[in-house]
Amino acid sequence: MHILSYPQKPLVYTEHEDAMGMNDLPCGVNAVVAIAAYGGWNMEDSIIVNQSALDRGLYMSIFYKSITIEERKSGQYSHESVCIPPLNIRTKSYNYDKLDVDGLVRLGTYVSDRDVIVGKVLTKTDKNKNESFVDVSVTPKMGEAGYVDQVILTTSQDGYKLVKVKIRKLRRLEVGDKLAARSAQKSTVGITYRQEDIDRKSTRLNSSHL
Repeated sequence: MHILSYPQKPLVYTEHEDAMGMNDLPCGVNAVVAIAAYGGWNMEDSIIVNQSALDRGLYMSIFYKSITIEERKSGQYSHESVCIPPLNIRTKSYNYDKLDVDGLVRLGTYVSDRDVIVGKVLTKTDKNKNESFVDVSVTPKMGEAGYVDQVILTTSQDGYKLVKVKIRKLRRLEVGDKLAARSAQKSTVGITYRQEDIDRKSTRLNSSHL
């Protein structure tokens, strides 16, 4: 889920849109747009964006990702448990330091794709009742790094532990992102220039036409 940080109400709208309440929850930004051939980075559907405006919060949004983890049981010989995995079965490339005593990640902690957010152990029992343990702890996927916004521990309908972890990440517009106007016209960010670079370049362009 993406939530725009600074939404704005459209400057121009129809009576029908106002009657249907479409502007009660604004979901866009009133941006200043210049239509001009400008160095080739805005060819086709590409656009050039002011990096200084992005640094001031233009198009900034908050990205939320919810991850659900549940203890599972497979027959009589295999079941999972939410806990801190023992040292001898842990995955070497994972970081377990951000877990509490219950095997859950601490609230407000920054996590990456190498940090375990929920510790989980799979217990396998053979026919001779010999047990073996496998680490099946959960980490965020690539690109889902952020701060832990919420951790909920409850039980499923079958009586097993159910954990929901919500991760929050501040998202800024970058090259390759796609934007759309209210009329569904789409564009892709081709390059970002700082405000002083745009001013210098526009001065050179104006001088070349004189």
